[in-house]
Amino acid sequence: MFADDSDTVGIFGTLLRSCPQRVVANKIVQCKPVPQSCTTFPSSWHDPSIWKCERIPCCLLMPQLESPTYRLRRIPAGVSGLKLQRFLCQVIPGLDLQQLHIASLAPTPDDHNKPPSQTATLQIYEPLPPSLVFDGNGVCTFQIPGQRHPLIFDTHFLGITPLNVVDSGEHDFDLIAVSGLASHPFGSWKKHASNPGSTSIASFMWLRDQLPADFPSIRVLVHGYDTKLLKSESFQTIDDLAVSLIAQLRSIGKAQTSTKPLLIFAHSLGGILVKRAFCLLAGCGDSEAFMLDRIRLVVLFGVPSAGMRMEYLLPMVDGQPNQYLVECLSQHDPHGFLQTLNESFYGISRLRRIRLISAYETQRTRTAKETSPGVWARIGDPVVLVPPSSAIQKGSRNSEDVFPIDRDHSNMVKFTEDDVHYVTLKRFLHEVQDMAPSSESMSKMPVKSSALATSISASEAGGRAAQQDGLQSLWFPEIQYREKQIVTAHKRSYRWLSDPKTGLSNWLQSESRLFWIQGKPGCGKSTLMKHLRNIISLKEGTGGLRSTHVQRKEHLWFFFHARGSYKQKSLEGLLRSILYQLGSTYTTIAQVIEDQHKARQNSVRDVWTDDELLRLFDHVKREARVDRSLVLFLDALDEFNGYPETMADFLSGLSTGSNDTSILDIRICFSSRPWDAFSERFHMCSGFKLQDWTMPDIAHYTSTRLEQILAAPPSSNSASSRNIGVEMKAYIQSRAQGVFLWVTMVLNELEKLAHRSPALLYEQLTKLPTELEEFYRFLIDRISPKDQLEAFILLELVLHALHKTTSLTEVFFASKCSTGKTVEECQQHWKSAGLEIPGKERMDVHLKDLCGGMLEVVRTAEDTFVQFMHETARDFVGRPDFRQLILRHNNPSQYRVNGHTTWTKYWFTYGNLDKCHALKKGSQHCRSIASVRMLCDYAYAAEHKTGEHLAVFLDSVPQSFFSGVKQDEDPDEELYEEPYQELNVEADRFWIKTRLSFAVAAGLELYISHSLSIAATKGQQVCSNLLNTSWDFPLAYSLCAEVQWRYLTEGQQSSLVAVTKLLVDNGLDLIAQVHGYMPIQVLFWNFLPCRWTSDVKLNAFIEVLDLLLAAGCDPDVQMSYVRSVNPLRVAERSELRGPSCRPLHVSTGKLCRTLLAHGADVNACDGCGHTPLDVCIGIKFDYYDTRLPGQALETAKILIAAGAHLSWDGYTYLHNRCVWKPTSRLCMTEAFMKDHTLHEEFLELIKTAPILPANKNAATTLHSAWMKRLREAQA
Repeated sequence: MFADDSDTVGIFGTLLRSCPQRVVANKIVQCKPVPQSCTTFPSSWHDPSIWKCERIPCCLLMPQLESPTYRLRRIPAGVSGLKLQRFLCQVIPGLDLQQLHIASLAPTPDDHNKPPSQTATLQIYEPLPPSLVFDGNGVCTFQIPGQRHPLIFDTHFLGITPLNVVDSGEHDFDLIAVSGLASHPFGSWKKHASNPGSTSIASFMWLRDQLPADFPSIRVLVHGYDTKLLKSESFQTIDDLAVSLIAQLRSIGKAQTSTKPLLIFAHSLGGILVKRAFCLLAGCGDSEAFMLDRIRLVVLFGVPSAGMRMEYLLPMVDGQPNQYLVECLSQHDPHGFLQTLNESFYGISRLRRIRLISAYETQRTRTAKETSPGVWARIGDPVVLVPPSSAIQKGSRNSEDVFPIDRDHSNMVKFTEDDVHYVTLKRFLHEVQDMAPSSESMSKMPVKSSALATSISASEAGGRAAQQDGLQSLWFPEIQYREKQIVTAHKRSYRWLSDPKTGLSNWLQSESRLFWIQGKPGCGKSTLMKHLRNIISLKEGTGGLRSTHVQRKEHLWFFFHARGSYKQKSLEGLLRSILYQLGSTYTTIAQVIEDQHKARQNSVRDVWTDDELLRLFDHVKREARVDRSLVLFLDALDEFNGYPETMADFLSGLSTGSNDTSILDIRICFSSRPWDAFSERFHMCSGFKLQDWTMPDIAHYTSTRLEQILAAPPSSNSASSRNIGVEMKAYIQSRAQGVFLWVTMVLNELEKLAHRSPALLYEQLTKLPTELEEFYRFLIDRISPKDQLEAFILLELVLHALHKTTSLTEVFFASKCSTGKTVEECQQHWKSAGLEIPGKERMDVHLKDLCGGMLEVVRTAEDTFVQFMHETARDFVGRPDFRQLILRHNNPSQYRVNGHTTWTKYWFTYGNLDKCHALKKGSQHCRSIASVRMLCDYAYAAEHKTGEHLAVFLDSVPQSFFSGVKQDEDPDEELYEEPYQELNVEADRFWIKTRLSFAVAAGLELYISHSLSIAATKGQQVCSNLLNTSWDFPLAYSLCAEVQWRYLTEGQQSSLVAVTKLLVDNGLDLIAQVHGYMPIQVLFWNFLPCRWTSDVKLNAFIEVLDLLLAAGCDPDVQMSYVRSVNPLRVAERSELRGPSCRPLHVSTGKLCRTLLAHGADVNACDGCGHTPLDVCIGIKFDYYDTRLPGQALETAKILIAAGAHLSWDGYTYLHNRCVWKPTSRLCMTEAFMKDHTLHEEFLELIKTAPILPANKNAATTLHSAWMKRLREAQA
């Protein structure tokens, strides 16, 4: 199949494909050997500076006939287009320079070497050289002497193909194009050769030849996959194709934070793949969700959201394995797949603010017709394959995001140079570029919502407040979380570490730079590294690890964590941790960090990009002076969320020795799997393989278990049985490779077959997979078809459980709620299953058998809990392709099962039971405030992971559920993996009182939108009543209370921004009062411009405030400040009301600008007669003003520019700077003494400040300054 064959592209393209005579089927043919003199790349070609694409114009004398487009891969870096053209003419006999046209040459995006190889698209005009022979797969290779990899010609374009090169300094976006059914990845986007009236060359392909010229900051890629129809033996499903697309995106770095935002063009079936990929990504972990968050635009060309005409294609695939794939695209889809997929895709894209553009065809397409047995041609009746009603996606704004293309289905994406439809498409790309920030800083992956990850105790906050701002900006809550999670080894474990043969003791005493502890997954590398830290922390050089080196050592630690937050598995987190540890130990390094932090221009205070951190780290290495050498211990480098080559490069650069004694001396001990990137780079460094030292333990364990297994009947203690036992032990040891988990799983399997003879046991042993991942596949494949769905539900529940422990009872009853649509249905399912849980011993065995042994039951004195057998099993179940692996059937309706949704149903159903019900005996959290908070998190995750609202179920929850919420009986009870911050809310004043207020608190945008749209169909008054009918508190009151509470605690406030806009746009009453207080006053209760509050939360708070002020709320509202008191109680009890102020009095920076933009009075006084400027510059203030000196200075500038003045006792700006707060730890004067830059800025501010000659006592500024100096001298 050739990329440019105009008769073979489009939806029916492969129907007419014929095999060229020069293609030899099922045989790989190499080109003839080329002389050595012609096959060596000149050394100048390896110059990495030559990376730009050189367009080589075709010879004008050559006939402009359409020629196939070839892809050439593995071109060495630095080879320019002209040199490549000449070289190919040398190595391909019969190829003339005038026959060859290099159309594009760009770095290969999935080659992670530095510099990467290149990929070219090129044309060879007829006649094709006879030496250029392709195999049946359209591939031809050239082995080049002196080069590690051969050059590869191909015509299939499978995988990712780059079409242009973008300068790194200008690179803003990536664009990937996904072709349709039975089409070619490249040719389906290329114009036909016979376009009437066209004067352009036949090779024009707009994604390569036009779009990069118009948008030089966009890198263009095409994704290739095989979906031929005729005589296909492929049984791949939509899920298989979507998983492949995800893998390709990951291979080009789309899961890394340094990646550029992504734009997607998809045609026909390609759009279905994109939609399904969205759903799979949304349902997985943080790194997959991050890939979604980087997508900005999706343009769907003729994508059938409601199906397409397939009756002409179904006879072609009748009886073939790919028949199901075609049926799923039909207008009469018997599985309901497209309808479900479209709803989920709409919800996911809406929640992530991804713009959807819909293009539809306006010409009929010729259908395929069988002319003779097995031969099809496009001579059938013309039909509209995808009508506009199907092509226009839900979520595309009708007037702005929908446009017609006056072509048939196949030709609608084949633009010409002067194509009017391309002009329309350009407008969308320009709009996306205009909306993007001027410099897209690195996005942050979501952090799990927990008190540990988002809130800080008062003591911690107070301790860090005394530290420098720069050092604090590096800290993150999970900095030691992974280390605490790792199981502590037994005190007798790892005694062999002191053995000199390990090399560790000698390395600690030597000058060697690197030490590598290798081990396969599940062999205990992390446990060993934690044990190593414990014994080093206990006493440096304990036992055999004693260091006799004269110079003392400083030990730094970082534990990568693939299942943790972004910072726990990224280069950013590693650099933050190292720098924070260094700065906490050495004041000189802390000062370097502080200086560099202040030198950053226009940067958010706690946001650092990888490049900024690398520059800071390099600066610290060169500028810092320490009296110790540094030893950096890194665990689980294979869990780094990026290319292994990236981490290998970092370690190599960090460990490179230097004669410059002023540079920090850093040595590294790291653990990882034996990945190729590490083996190639570090195979000569010191270290050991963990399996070499754990083998004795494995041998002992294997012998003991095998003796027990072989002792069972019908085995006998005969000589033959013993001999077989010895062989089995040797077999297990030879394949274990130090992985204790694999040994345990193998022996468990043999134990189940203990009734068989030793010979049969040995035979079964040899059939078991030897790799851990393959063993998990083996366990899943063994689950019977009738149990697959139930097993998937149980695994989903354990995988997505947010509360700390998952009891066997909870899992059993929660699994019965998965198919329930209402609370009543879930209760009926419980009754059908029996309200008494089966015997726990029997349930234990049943659970293990049902889930293939992936889950295990742990018994404690309090309860029986369910967990994964190992963290690697959790990782396996959490992969995007796991659904397809375990649900091996063709019923997509079962794809709707989701663990978060099922847990939401369970806890609502459980909380709705009568309090005397047997299931609630001993329960402490059936309907407490903390359990409602837990429900909020489950419901939020369910909506965001599935893209579907829970309207049917939530509307079935009785109102009594919320009115019955009680204060937590045990405030220290840990429902979550990490405990919630103390809520400090009395149950009778808890603001979640209705289903809609619950949806607001949970951030359920899809549910609220659905409820409002249903109400709107019944009339405007019904919609207004839904929003503004008060139970205990108006909805606006609940909204503001939730925003304010989340600002100070959890940090999931970003979802409330969209909810606020949705409610305000639909007429939310913002002036409704409770006890004389309006909602916006609640928004500012307890508000602090806290230094430890993240910028993300502050920005979300400001966005909500901006929406409320734009809707008419008063920016000068009176607010009382009383800390640690529920604001709703303050509203009732006048004796608790503190001194009043205005929002400007406690505002900083962007918040201050927002209030002023909405008309706030810059000189409004508080209850003590102070203006905002008085408070800002340091007058004694009754509120807990925690602004940093830099924040106060910035705010003062904003206020003065807006016309602010002082009011307190007639003192001027200089009076107050000389008199007030001279000893406060936050005093700007003290900060100025340490920071010359701030001091200079303060002097400049004085020049513009309103200065009076004297105060009311006739004391000038100099008087005040002199008196202050005199008092200090007397003291």
